[in-house]
Amino acid sequence: MLRSRQEHNGNVYDGPHSRAISFLREAVQKKEITIAGSTPRLFFLCGANIREGTLSIRRQRIKEFIEDSIDNSIVVIAEHFFENYIMNHRVKGDYKNSLDFEFVLTQISEKVLIVLESHSSFCELGAFSHKTLRDKLLVINDSRHRETPSFINTGPLLALTESYGLERVLWYEMKGQVDEEDSVASIFLALESSIGKSATKIGSRVEVSPAEGPTNLMKALFIHDIILFYKPADYKALIEILKEIFGKDKRLDMVRHIIAILTSLNFVSYDRDTGLIQSKKQTPFLKYGEKERRIKSGLQLSNLKDKMRA
Repeated sequence: MLRSRQEHNGNVYDGPHSRAISFLREAVQKKEITIAGSTPRLFFLCGANIREGTLSIRRQRIKEFIEDSIDNSIVVIAEHFFENYIMNHRVKGDYKNSLDFEFVLTQISEKVLIVLESHSSFCELGAFSHKTLRDKLLVINDSRHRETPSFINTGPLLALTESYGLERVLWYEMKGQVDEEDSVASIFLALESSIGKSATKIGSRVEVSPAEGPTNLMKALFIHDIILFYKPADYKALIEILKEIFGKDKRLDMVRHIIAILTSLNFVSYDRDTGLIQSKKQTPFLKYGEKERRIKSGLQLSNLKDKMRA
């Protein structure tokens, strides 16, 4: 891999694709990185399964509706993400506390949808209705229980609607078992309205530094784009690239956490034997301003020189 040295603002950077990285570093410093038309909207869906690996019919229909009706939407099955997320942290030696999982979902999702159709979904409601997490919560419940003075109605559902409005709980008459069709489609228009438009507009500037502030989706998408652009050989090489962009003295502990998220979302692959990290996408998630073409062309030139030197 080509390595060169470049002086920038008094610092000497020694790493791969340094010319292309200098353009990206400038885009970061000038806050030119923005939301693209293809930037995904993530929705986590909780509820029942017919059996392991097979969603309830209600969840299948809700997932299909959202992905068909809302541009750039990705519906992530919460338990699948949870299993992969915990596994990916263990693969990387972090042993992440699974009790923090609900917080992870609210960090990177636009909404967390819970269909109250199983014992496990009531447990999920209890976790996500905490005042620090409920701002992204949207619940679907059986209308036959709407007037019942139960703990569910007078506790988490009341707390949710008092904080964010009645549209955060959608009611319809659930019929049959989790493997049977019912009238869940009757709430789809209300569901689309409750989800609303994306809170982030195309062209909005985003903060992408993995050295500052909390983890969020935009930082994760930026890390994905770095992997797509520069194809680092492994995690260590990725950190070297990020230090060239943000500074040698920056702490980048967040990045390992983000890699677990990206792997769990199936945006990148991570080979536990070789340590190889690769993007599974063809295009970047974010836009990089007037430097984008130069970032890509500089990278292509570096890759060509690498091949000629090989």
